[in-house]
Amino acid sequence: MQATDIESARKDLLQWSPPIIADLMVESYSIQLHITHVSRRVLCSMHARLWRLMLQEDREKTNAARRELVDFARLAGLDKPALDAVDQAVLEELLDVVTARFARTPDLIRVYSRLLLRTSANLAEMRIVAC
Repeated sequence: MQATDIESARKDLLQWSPPIIADLMVESYSIQLHITHVSRRVLCSMHARLWRLMLQEDREKTNAARRELVDFARLAGLDKPALDAVDQAVLEELLDVVTARFARTPDLIRVYSRLLLRTSANLAEMRIVAC
């Protein structure tokens, strides 16, 4: 696997994943908060931005965005495990989409899976740093 493969996969993922991530944010926060809760839209937007930064591997901005999200979520009555559950749902959904989309091309599944694995590792690191 070459760096160009990862960068190409990253660009592609950044193109098709935002609607999937946004839908999962709306679904997850609508369950955790009342659907008309005033903070739901802001949380969805902040968390989707965080995911975009994670996929871009912009660690400095990612850590700052995570701290802001944690602080805002706390004001809305959510704790870190609630945010972690949303992240887990997004990661699982993206892996499912990659597997379904590239079912006939194992090499592409491998490239995208490695990219999402790196994102998962960065997510774990960010959780520690942004405590």
